[in-house]
This record gives sequence, structure tokens and C-alpha cells, in this order.
Amino acid sequence: MKARAFLGGVLGVAVLALAPGIAHARDAIVSSFDGTPIVTHFFPAAGLQGGQRAPTIMVGHGWGGSGETNENGGDVGPFREAGYNVLTWDARGFGGSGGTVMIDHPEFEGRDAQALIDFIAQQPEARLDTPGDPRVGMSGPSYGGGIQLVTAGIDGRVDAIAPTIAWNYPWSPACSARARSSSGGDRPWSGSGSRSP
Repeated sequence: MKARAFLGGVLGVAVLALAPGIAHARDAIVSSFDGTPIVTHFFPAAGLQGGQRAPTIMVGHGWGGSGETNENGGDVGPFREAGYNVLTWDARGFGGSGGTVMIDHPEFEGRDAQALIDFIAQQPEARLDTPGDPRVGMSGPSYGGGIQLVTAGIDGRVDAIAPTIAWNYPWSPACSARARSSSGGDRPWSGSGSRSP
């Protein structure tokens, strides 16, 4: 009888050891298209159990900043509590990432973001629409808003963007006033003001 109880206890511990547990946050370095190391921080949705999947939100930082590292800080905590995985990163040339800042250029930071989406697609917690295509949205202010516009423009895997205080349209009043004063035209791209938005 004691042997059976002992064996039952051992099997119970073995099953618990093999059972998927709560998903944990982790840092990783993603190698971009040109080998530039991009520092990332992946935070699974709050309470997500091993084997479960959730959509992922990429949260970009503002100019001169770096990716949020606190699983309950900034936008990370509220998104996680709402059921989303969150990926933050240090943009090229900022924080711990390598490379030179190219100011959210499609051929550099845009392609870095594509490498990050590839990385998300490989995470066991990421909901996929199809293989290699994670359900992904983007959020973030300023520089982190600009990269959303660039990434969504070059990669159809981006499902939603929510840029805040990102770049203005060139025909906004502030930009138009600067353009008129420097070029004599109504639009920044035309001295004659003949092109409409």
C-alpha cells in the first residue's frame, strides 16, 4: 500500500513537471535583416497558461528612449491585463540595440520591425492568423508612432496601429505655414500650391 502511495506521489509530481505552466516574460536579441542586434522584451498576457495563445501588441518607444522592461509599467501592464501579449524593443541605435538611427526609415527600422514580427510568430504564446503571420497590433508615441506608419505600409501582417503624437501630415496648418514661409507655396511639396492632399 505504501509503495502504491509513493508511486502515485512520484507520478503526480512528474505530471506537474510536464504540464504547461504560466507563460513567463523573457528578453531576447533579434538579429535584423543586416545582422543588427535588436533588444526585445516579450511579456505574455496576464494569466496566460502554457499552450494558450493571445494576440500581440508591439509597443514602440519615443525618441531617445528604450523599450519598457517592467511587465506592469507604462502601456505594458494594461495591455497584458486586457489579454494581449506585449513586445517592447530598443529601436535601432537606442538602448541596448546596435546600429545607427535612421529615423524610422522603411529600409532600416521598417525591416527591423518585420524581423520583430517574424520573432513574434515563433513565440508559443502568439496567436497566428496563418503560419508566420501573428495577430499583431502596434502602439506607442512619437518615434514609436512613426514606426507604426512605416511598418503597416510595408508589411501586411500588421493588423492594427494606434500611433499617438506621431508625425503630422504635411498639409497640417503648422507644416503648411512653415512651407509657405520657406517656399512661397501652399504645400510643402510645391512652390505653386497646385497639388491637393
